[in-house]
Amino acid sequence: MEFWRAIGLKLLFTVITILSLLAIFSEANLRSMIGITLFVFAVSFLIGDLVILRKVSSITATIIDFPLYLLLLWISCDFFLFADILETYGIPLMGATFLTILEPFVHIRLRYAARKSKPDFSSQAYLTESSQEIIEKDEEND
Repeated sequence: MEFWRAIGLKLLFTVITILSLLAIFSEANLRSMIGITLFVFAVSFLIGDLVILRKVSSITATIIDFPLYLLLLWISCDFFLFADILETYGIPLMGATFLTILEPFVHIRLRYAARKSKPDFSSQAYLTESSQEIIEKDEEND
């Protein structure tokens, strides 16, 4: 359940950031905005969170996420919008900055989900019990 909350949080951050920037600074239609948002969300989640975050720390993954977001937004804006220089370079730069600022919250949620899904063997439920009778019998046999 926690994993899906992390995915939902990342999707929410991505949708709000990209749709806001595209609605304010470009004349993109809704289909293009949704296409850019889904492309950036899917690729950044697969590469950034499922591959990179598992191998490095959260800070390093956040630093790596900035050029990833910048590249993904630049490619998708260039592909979907066919826009002028401000839209082609300004929107990806602003979007990458905002999404990178929000990314540590997703990383915290993903780390919490990974920790919660692992079994806790330090719990009292997994300890072995030993009664006094068993200990006394062992001492008598010695």
